[in-house]
Amino acid sequence: MIARLFSRVAMLSCSLLCVAGCGPGGPDNALPTFPTTVKVTYKNAPVADAVVSFINELAPAYGRTDANGVAVMKTYTEGDGAIAKIHNVTISKTNITGAAADVDQDSEEYDPAAANGSLKIEYLIPKKYSSPGTSKLVAEIKDSGPNEFVFELTDK
Repeated sequence: MIARLFSRVAMLSCSLLCVAGCGPGGPDNALPTFPTTVKVTYKNAPVADAVVSFINELAPAYGRTDANGVAVMKTYTEGDGAIAKIHNVTISKTNITGAAADVDQDSEEYDPAAANGSLKIEYLIPKKYSSPGTSKLVAEIKDSGPNEFVFELTDK
């Protein structure tokens, strides 16, 4: 439950930045986007349910991988892709457990104080890929040709 919430908050944050106009890419003055797909593998297997983020100062994009490890990137609307630019890329897949993991935040039983002290985050792929400072992954989106990326994650 918390893992889904954490992922939704991350995706919502990216989309709110875009809609709020963190640069010229607001809804009334959207930057052009180009279809973009990402395939994520780890230990020679596709990674399902990973959150992929393309980070830049104008209009970030994000996606979630399917059972085949493929994410279709979104900047403004589902599947629209990413803007033409070099992006820092983060990929994250976690399992969050603890006292509040099974309690909905809207429930009367939810206690944020208890959640903070007992939550455990398990990284299901190497943690280094979840931060732009350590992932060292980049993707250059071009306005011509296919924008298809394969990221083979390693423990090194």
